Amino acid sequence: MNNTKEIKIHNPNSFEKPTLTVEENVFYGKYNISDVTFTGLNVNGLTAKTFENLTSLSWLIFDNVILKDLSFLRSSTLQKSLKHCVMNVANLVDLKIFDKFTNLETIEVYRYKSFANFTAFICEPNKRDCKFTLGINKVACPLECNCTYNRDESRLDFRCRNSNLRTIPSLPVPKKGHSLLLFRGNWLTELPYNSLEGYKNIQYLDVSYNQLTSLSVCQLPESLYYLDIRYNNITTLGPEVVQYLYSVETFYQVGNKWIIYCDEYYLQEFFRNSAKLVRIKTSEFNRIMKYVNLRSMVSISKINFDESRNNFYIANEDEMIIAFDSSYKYLKTMELLNHAISQFSGEFDEIILHHLNGRCPYRCSCCVERQTGELIINCRNLTLDFYPRLPDSIPYNTTLYLDANEISNLSDTKSMFYVQKLHMSQNLLTELPPHLLSENITYLDVRNNRLKYLDDGVVAFLKNRENITKTELSGNPWECNCRAKNFLSYLRKHEPKEYETVLRRVNITQDKCPVDCICCVDTSNSESLTLMIDCNGKDLREIPPLPTPASGQTTLIFERNNLAKWPSSLLPGYSSVTRLYLANNKLSDIDQLPDKLEHLDISNNTFSALDGRVRGFLQNKMSLCQMKVSLIGNPWTCSCDEKDFLVFVKAQARNIANASAIQCSGTGRSLIEIEGADICPSVQIYYTSLTVSLLILALSIHLFVCFRRPIMIWFYEHEVCLSLTARREFDEEKKYDAFLSFTHKDEELVEEFVDRLENGKHKFRLCFYLRDWLVGECIPDCINRSVQGSRRIIILMTKNFLQSTWGRLEFRLALHATSKDRCKRLIVVVYPDVENFDDLDSELKAYMVLNTYLDRNHPNFWNKLMYSMPHAMHSKRRRFDAETEV
Repeated sequence: MNNTKEIKIHNPNSFEKPTLTVEENVFYGKYNISDVTFTGLNVNGLTAKTFENLTSLSWLIFDNVILKDLSFLRSSTLQKSLKHCVMNVANLVDLKIFDKFTNLETIEVYRYKSFANFTAFICEPNKRDCKFTLGINKVACPLECNCTYNRDESRLDFRCRNSNLRTIPSLPVPKKGHSLLLFRGNWLTELPYNSLEGYKNIQYLDVSYNQLTSLSVCQLPESLYYLDIRYNNITTLGPEVVQYLYSVETFYQVGNKWIIYCDEYYLQEFFRNSAKLVRIKTSEFNRIMKYVNLRSMVSISKINFDESRNNFYIANEDEMIIAFDSSYKYLKTMELLNHAISQFSGEFDEIILHHLNGRCPYRCSCCVERQTGELIINCRNLTLDFYPRLPDSIPYNTTLYLDANEISNLSDTKSMFYVQKLHMSQNLLTELPPHLLSENITYLDVRNNRLKYLDDGVVAFLKNRENITKTELSGNPWECNCRAKNFLSYLRKHEPKEYETVLRRVNITQDKCPVDCICCVDTSNSESLTLMIDCNGKDLREIPPLPTPASGQTTLIFERNNLAKWPSSLLPGYSSVTRLYLANNKLSDIDQLPDKLEHLDISNNTFSALDGRVRGFLQNKMSLCQMKVSLIGNPWTCSCDEKDFLVFVKAQARNIANASAIQCSGTGRSLIEIEGADICPSVQIYYTSLTVSLLILALSIHLFVCFRRPIMIWFYEHEVCLSLTARREFDEEKKYDAFLSFTHKDEELVEEFVDRLENGKHKFRLCFYLRDWLVGECIPDCINRSVQGSRRIIILMTKNFLQSTWGRLEFRLALHATSKDRCKRLIVVVYPDVENFDDLDSELKAYMVLNTYLDRNHPNFWNKLMYSMPHAMHSKRRRFDAETEV
């Protein structure tokens, strides 16, 4: 029995504990024994010598045993060899007795007395977690942490979660196994270096939900198999850290927003490999599989449940491909699977990029150009048949490479709106919707797709950004179709070689298509193809030569140009023209027209008539092939000489577009409403019209003679026909225009005359004694001088004036001056208080009876007075005043 390794002394009767006395030499020679077990006994006789030969003993178990004497534990052999001890005994065990057990790792005991320097783990029966006092480095459990030993995993757990710690404290080093540090939910900004006590022994490190900004190899424990840095502020990893992480079995990083520069190939490769590891939550597994219908496509055996991975199904995509019928089906399904995992909150370790605020599209690579800050999303040559799913918002300076795929549809690509540079060459695109183009886009590459034309909205967008957005369009089967005239015009300007290729498809070379015009094929008529030459709005002044199509018809659009003359002979290529649009030019006549013409539009030109030969050609065509003509907007002459044109329009009204809108020049009347008699009247109508005209003229002359003065006054006041109303003045050298005569009792009347005559519209110069006579001068001399120096004398005849001696004297002098001077005119203004002229002497009384005067109360008093004032001198003075002001 010297080779025995395990001895068990067992009493099956749990109610009785028989006494077992052990002799000192009972284990003599049993050097290989590693386990000794006593169960259900009252053990006596154990001494230090009992275990003296058991140098290999590592397990010593006393289960439900009575031990009155523990002195045998002083055995030096036990103190050196024993690793595990079970003391399920009735008496209290003082742990100090194990002080010298240098290799003791665990002790299982019910009742014990603590010992401060005890380094082994203290376990209770049937429990997984054990307590301990000190590590072998003599460091106790930090006060902020909960420290336990998991004997199933042989792991010392330090749980310091949510303790508001800013640093990792010194840690105990376990006597057995490795250490786990749960430090999540604290304020840690930097990992400690490996020199920290007990830190380098950590193999399971959880520092999630902290404030870490970086990782360094010298700050990572030497032998980690688990690292969790979720929800920190780390943006990048150095190459040494990435190399280290390849040896880490489990690495969780979700919640950090990574910045990956395009020259960091090691980091791109690391995250690309990490993204292939699919983690599906157990609770979401069935829903996700149903969503993508994956159970019928892939062997479930390839997705394994690993309880050690926190209840996740885990699979590597590279291992799953063999279960699919083809690589294409695999790639498509994996795209759906990744999308579903994210949609159902099932992906555990999603890689979020800082610039995207989301993950890089499946199977694509994402990085940032270090110098420019430009985000590059590279999905080249991935056999994608779908536009990659991008986050809701991406940076404005994003370049997306989708070259060499099989994408045909862009209808659901909302995120394209944020892309600045879009590379989509070598795909299967058949359309490019305008609402998907970003206002930020500066580069668009759609070469070598299946595009036949670009929508007018896309063309307008690109034209507005000619100096901003560069486009690459070659290699597409562009159609020379007239529904894409705007695009063909854009193509001709930006890629003339590509435009020439388009023309060759319809047997036209670019040199034969007129300069600045667009040549295309009109397919609206299913019976035959029509070559359309659109020269609309090109500011052309003459008709260019046209290409002759191999077959079919030609439509020429020459609207909104500056064409003023139609060629006398048709140029090459015009023989095939069937539709001719010449609206909005300056044409006044047209000579020859193509024989095959079926539609002519000459609206909004300067035609006043159509040549008889042209009318005959049009009438013949209208009769044979229902030719359509548009004539509106021209200044047509509606005269007796052009009555044949009137007859033509009325006869062919059904073939003339909007015939009722054709109007005669000057009258605005509709041409088809005019009768022949309207433009070619008979002799009787002619003489009747002449008689009526002469009667109207005679009546007008009679009315003018009868009401000449009021008419002349009105003309003069409104400055109409001044040459007719103005009188020649022969006393232009006079100083004053008028002498104002009144009595001193009527001084208040003067103000309105000064205001109206001197300050009014015509600016007359008045003379009156209050202002112009010098004090002390002889009154008769002053009166005489004022009368002689004025072209008019205005008498303000009031009752006071008739009773004034000086007033009558001024009246008499004015009357004498008027009789001597043929130019001088006496203007008498009679006020309402003058009832008769009995107070005047006979001479003055006779003048008032025989001559007209102005009634001050007459409504037209001021106009009559103005007309009675000087005319020629007034005009001259106004010119002089104007020159003075200038």
